[in-house]
Amino acid sequence: MSGGRRLLSLHLPGDCILQNSAEFTGCEEPLKQNFDVYVHASRHVEGYKHFPKKCVIGFNIEKHERRTRKQCQALCDKDATCVAFEYGMNYGGSSGNYKPGDCQLSSHSDYYGCDGANFNLDLYVKSSTVDLLKITRLYCKKNAGGISSDVTQAFGALGAVVAGGLAAMGGAAAVFSTGGAFIGMTPATAKTVALAAAGGYGTAKQALSMLDGTFAGVDNLLVQVDGKQVLRRDVDAGEAVDTSIQVTFQGHARISLIEVDSGSDNDDLGSLDVFGGASYAVDEAIVPAPADEDGSIYYLNYEVQNGMGDPASIVNYMLCGTNQCAACSKSNCEGQGYDDLDRDGDKEDLKHCPPGFTTSKFEKYEQIIVADVYLRVCKRI
Repeated sequence: MSGGRRLLSLHLPGDCILQNSAEFTGCEEPLKQNFDVYVHASRHVEGYKHFPKKCVIGFNIEKHERRTRKQCQALCDKDATCVAFEYGMNYGGSSGNYKPGDCQLSSHSDYYGCDGANFNLDLYVKSSTVDLLKITRLYCKKNAGGISSDVTQAFGALGAVVAGGLAAMGGAAAVFSTGGAFIGMTPATAKTVALAAAGGYGTAKQALSMLDGTFAGVDNLLVQVDGKQVLRRDVDAGEAVDTSIQVTFQGHARISLIEVDSGSDNDDLGSLDVFGGASYAVDEAIVPAPADEDGSIYYLNYEVQNGMGDPASIVNYMLCGTNQCAACSKSNCEGQGYDDLDRDGDKEDLKHCPPGFTTSKFEKYEQIIVADVYLRVCKRI
């Protein structure tokens, strides 16, 4: 209704009048007008960005049925690994089994290639503060040089512990300072592994046997945060390097360790996703290489200062090859060089965007004799 109109008997059963406002002041007696008022429920969720008809392929945590958006938000807020949730809609899509009111928690936010209308889903991604990451120490427990057959099982156990976090260690107590704040997924540290091993957890015992070893060798190490180089130097096994690295990030920051190899492609020595939204510190977070053929192990000390970052220095775009990503200075990485990036003809072999980013496009590089190759362009959500 509009303008406080008070005329009687103008509306017949079945009439439908669309309105551009939910303001009903001056119209407190709808029975005299022969109609009821229906107000569209808001799709806004406080603290989340709404992406209608978007979804995430994979990365599902848990699905809950018959939930309101606010209830779904609460579930995501209290799950350490949840960065977004998909909410069931009625778009008439034919894929998947999602119904209105379904709440699908997700550990990622990359909505590239996922048709939410076809899956009957909307996507909600957590909004984030602009925080400051300080990396204060880096310790090389084992350099990249492969894994001998006698420690292959122990190195695999270490990888499982790091990937599974506290759940893989029987819920070993966290040992870093948070001031009581919720910080998201707790990383595995040298101390939590030792505590879990002392508690009798077999996987942690195997992992600890790897951490107790003595190794020799040197890495030509490159450290990046969200694709931005923050350190490059030779590091010996058993060497600790004190640093004063400071990087602004929003929501999540990915610390990547890379061995620079002048004779071939660089090697991925692992990464650590840092959660923002609170001030806290972590000592000796473990970063193992993803492949046995590299087999490196590093410890990182870092701290997060909530709200202390500089918004002007946030990385908004990255270009990703098979082993590493590079921060871009221009929108959508237009004109970005790729000297250190290994391109590939199979898009799925390229590194995925970290949490807080989504795939914008695949940059195509045409080849004359062999198949065309690509790099992935990631943009901040």
